[in-house]
Amino acid sequence: MNRIGTISLLAFGVAALNAHALEARQSPYDKIVESNLFKLQAKPILPPPPPPVNQPPKVALTGITTILGKRLAFISVEGTKLHPTESMILAEGQAANGIEVKGIDEKAGVVRIFNCGELQILNFEVPKASGMRANPAPMASPSPAAPVQARLESLMTPEEQTALIELQRIKFQQEGNPIHVILPPTDLNPNE
Repeated sequence: MNRIGTISLLAFGVAALNAHALEARQSPYDKIVESNLFKLQAKPILPPPPPPVNQPPKVALTGITTILGKRLAFISVEGTKLHPTESMILAEGQAANGIEVKGIDEKAGVVRIFNCGELQILNFEVPKASGMRANPAPMASPSPAAPVQARLESLMTPEEQTALIELQRIKFQQEGNPIHVILPPTDLNPNE
C-alpha cells in the first residue's frame, strides 16, 4: 500500500471511532428522559379505521302516474353534503344513478326498486330517519278564539252572569267610562 492509501485508511478508521464514541457517550440530559418526570408515554399506534360501508341512498316515493297508459314513479333521492336532493321520474325497467324500477303497482301505491343492488319496496310513507316530512293534509283554518268573557259566560249560571254584568256596570260607572250605558239590562237593573 502506498502512503496516501494508508493515511486515508487511518483517517477513515478514526472518523468511524469518533462517530461510535459520540453515539456511546451519554448526554447529561439522558437522566431527565429516563426519570419521565411528566409521565409521558409514547403515542399508541392505532389500527387504521375500517373502510366506510357504502350504504344505498335513502329513497322516497313521491308519486305514481299512469298518464297515457305508461306507469311512472316519481322518486326522490335524499341528498348528501356533496350532492343535493334529486328527484326523478322512472318507468318500469328504467334506471338512473344506481336506482332501477322493477315494478309499479299504482292501485296499492307501491314501487319495487333496486337501490344500488339492494331490493327495496317503496310506498307513500315518509321514512322517519330521512328527516323529510310529508305535506300534511290542508287544515281548515282555526276559528277565531271566542273572547274570554264569552267562554266564561258559557260556564256560568244565569245568576252568575247577571252578577258579573252588574259588577262591570258599577266598575265602569266609578271610572267614568260611558260603556256602562250599553251593557245589557238585567233582573237587578232593568232600567239600564
